[in-house]
Amino acid sequence: MKISELSKFIVATWVGLVFGLSFIEAPLKFTAPGITTILGLGIGRIVFDISNKVQLIFLLLPVFSIAFKKIKLSKNGTIALAILVSIMILQNLWLLPVLDERAADRIAQVVIEDSLHHLIFVLFEILKLVSLSILYFNINQYE
Repeated sequence: MKISELSKFIVATWVGLVFGLSFIEAPLKFTAPGITTILGLGIGRIVFDISNKVQLIFLLLPVFSIAFKKIKLSKNGTIALAILVSIMILQNLWLLPVLDERAADRIAQVVIEDSLHHLIFVLFEILKLVSLSILYFNINQYE
């Protein structure tokens, strides 16, 4: 299998992971019988922690493949990858720790103020899906 094909497979899998967890599993778990907000938040913390680690691993393949000249990207693909790297940095260094702390406080039944952090997360996930889609169609093999 060519590295470009493997990169495309990883990107497509990443799309499925983000879409499935962020837009299907996360909201639906709170509608399941017997799942309280506290239980759902506890499950969500575990799921998103592991999901984020997997996404960081997925990010490594295209980044290293470009660095070692195994794949090439068009201008749009390069911009999409730069956006993905930026989102992953912002999520890991700022947003996810804030959301995790808020979830932990909510689980501990601490009253928390309203914030835009969750909305920002959703917007980042949408931007991530768009960027991944652009990246997928712009990965090419070096001859």
